[in-house]
Formats: sequence, structure tokens, C-alpha cells
Amino acid sequence: VGGGRTLVAWLESVGEAEAEWRMRLIGADGRLGAIRPIVRVDRARLAGFPRLAWTGSDALVGITATGPEGGVRVIRVPLPPGPGR
Repeated sequence: VGGGRTLVAWLESVGEAEAEWRMRLIGADGRLGAIRPIVRVDRARLAGFPRLAWTGSDALVGITATGPEGGVRVIRVPLPPGPGR
């Protein structure tokens, strides 16, 4: 995302049937930014892998939502200045 910083996202279990996409910034110096929840989804790996884009102040996260109202979703996640900035 610039300046040696990295934006990462992962799927973490939050119950027997649900998981939550989460993200954080990692500074060039290795410091970890706050964990930011993005969205809850079905825990099945049908959710695929997120696609991330950085606008300079926000992250755009593309995910595949599961269930009857599933499909591709793009979510804007405002991020405060991160570590190593």
C-alpha cells in the first residue's frame, strides 16, 4: 500500500457456522495495526479469497458472499493512518 506497508486479510471462525473477514495494516517496521472486521459469512470455504485494493486512505475489499443472497460484494473499509506511517 506504499511506504513499505502491507494490507492483509483473512477469514477467521467466529462460531460453529460463521466466519468473519478481517484485515489489518502491517507497518514497514513490522508493527501491527488494529484488526478491522469486514463482514461475516458462512464458515464454508465457499467464500473464496478476498481481493484487496488500496485507495490511499481506504481499502476496497471484494469478497464472495455465500447463502441465498450470495454473490460478489465490494466493501469500502476506511482505515486510520496505520503503523509505520
